[in-house]
Amino acid sequence: MKKIEQSFIGSCLIDQDLIGLVSVKPDHFSDKLCSHVWRTMLAGYSDPVSVCREIGSEHEQAISDMIGQAYTSAAEKHGREIIEAHRKRVFMSALVLAHKKLKSGESVDASLTGLITAADSECDSEYRPVVDLIVDAYNDMRSRHEGTDDNRFMPSGYPDLDFLTGGLERGSLVTVAGRVSMGKTAFAMGMCQRVAESNAVCFSSIEMDNQSVAYRLMASISRMDLKLLRTGAVISNSAWEGAAKSVDTIKKLNFYIDDNPKRSASQIAAQARRHHAKKGLDLLMVDYLGLLDPESTKSLPRHLQVGEMTRIFKTLAKQLNCCVMLLCQLNREADGKRPTLAHLRESGSIEQDSDVIMLPYRYKDESNNDRAIVIVAKNRNGPTGDAPMAWVGSSASYESLAREDF
Repeated sequence: MKKIEQSFIGSCLIDQDLIGLVSVKPDHFSDKLCSHVWRTMLAGYSDPVSVCREIGSEHEQAISDMIGQAYTSAAEKHGREIIEAHRKRVFMSALVLAHKKLKSGESVDASLTGLITAADSECDSEYRPVVDLIVDAYNDMRSRHEGTDDNRFMPSGYPDLDFLTGGLERGSLVTVAGRVSMGKTAFAMGMCQRVAESNAVCFSSIEMDNQSVAYRLMASISRMDLKLLRTGAVISNSAWEGAAKSVDTIKKLNFYIDDNPKRSASQIAAQARRHHAKKGLDLLMVDYLGLLDPESTKSLPRHLQVGEMTRIFKTLAKQLNCCVMLLCQLNREADGKRPTLAHLRESGSIEQDSDVIMLPYRYKDESNNDRAIVIVAKNRNGPTGDAPMAWVGSSASYESLAREDF
């Protein structure tokens, strides 16, 4: 590899136009002198005389040898080989580190996440002209206006909510947070159910088992009393028909559920990657953050543990170009009050890493006990505000409510 590195630099010293042909960085070189010379060339000293003057006359012979090994027609090929060799070295180092982590007691999936991060960190990227970005944004705006967009946003199934957010955006981390009994799981499941009609959805249910999730889906779709479904106390033929129809509807959904109660964020991420590779994945829902196992066996403060989790899910959303919906609880200070971002529990990283934060809130007074709102408390790329909803207590579901009726 040293000869290839020397030949590449020699070629670029002869023909300075080759310098920008491949995005080689100083750290990509295995040879220290080659790295030093390349850093000097990138700083603007690109001819042999200037390079020797900057790095010292004692290296004149080495520079001369590099020029002697130059093969300008192969410079681009050599540049790519240098980058690939560096990526392999980085990945091998990550493998060694992962092996050490495994021996120290960390999970396989946590080590795997480290390897994937190491590989992704070496993916090359380039600056893009701002005019290209503006054209992309304009075309996106036109296609969304005309209804011919490329499916970057998935309708949540709640029009008033989509009025604020535009829908569930691929590559984004969406947090749904609420106090106990506010129906955050019911609301999030309602979105999953609607999205799964035309997109692939996975639900990691740490809190509820598969059967409980199934009953909730049946109740939401059939509009039947959840308690009657769970106890089997269906009292009429029409009710049985409604239950049967809900089963037929659920069969058509592209919806997968895992109820393993012992999961870490990296384990869920690894599972999501496998599913994405086999069957595709557009929306991942995780219920909920507070029940996830920590990534490390080390005794870290809870806010640091939560920070690790949210970063894993944020990265996953970008890597798979899917929406990740993370459920979490608000602290006790939100009891009986309109919730705000200040009520988020455990870590500021939830607010920092989330692109959108939704706070479902049900009114508890008798005159409004069937009314609710979903507060869009954070929206990185749009407005915040309230989306009016109806709360159907019997089926434990959120339903759309026209603004004029609110």
